Amino acid sequence: LTHWLELQTLETTRRDAANHAVTVSQTTMAQILTNTETVAEHAMTTLIAASNRLFIGIAVAVAIGLSVAIGITHSLVRSMRRGIAFAEQIARGNLTASIALKQRDEIGKLAEMLQEMGTRLREVVVSVKTTAEKVTHGSQQMESSAQVMSQGASEQAAASEQASSSMDQMTANIRQNADN
Repeated sequence: LTHWLELQTLETTRRDAANHAVTVSQTTMAQILTNTETVAEHAMTTLIAASNRLFIGIAVAVAIGLSVAIGITHSLVRSMRRGIAFAEQIARGNLTASIALKQRDEIGKLAEMLQEMGTRLREVVVSVKTTAEKVTHGSQQMESSAQVMSQGASEQAAASEQASSSMDQMTANIRQNADN
């Protein structure tokens, strides 16, 4: 019986220990679960905050990109409009037109070449005008010379006619004298 009582005591101690272990396990598990939920909630909050920052960052980057693209587009369009206005002035005959565009890109090079084209066109027109003035002056001199020659020829024709008339009269006088 002592052995049995010892076994019974041992069994009770073992049961109490097991119950205590289960209670401690359950308490520990509850604390771990609570801690896990807290960590998960914190992780979720951090993830949401990071996502929000990422979306804000993307939105800011897109806004900056759009602003830069719009700025570049406006700059190109403004430069092209200046070039078109210059070409229209040249086409309308305003050879004194100029384009003031100081850029170091392709548009700037195009503006530089348009300005050079306008300068050379002015030079050609001035050269043609000078040549036309010289031709006009030469034509006027030729016309004056032709008038002088025409007048001289008219005077010579009149003198020849007078000489012819005088010769006719002399011939008539000679005949009359020969008849007498």
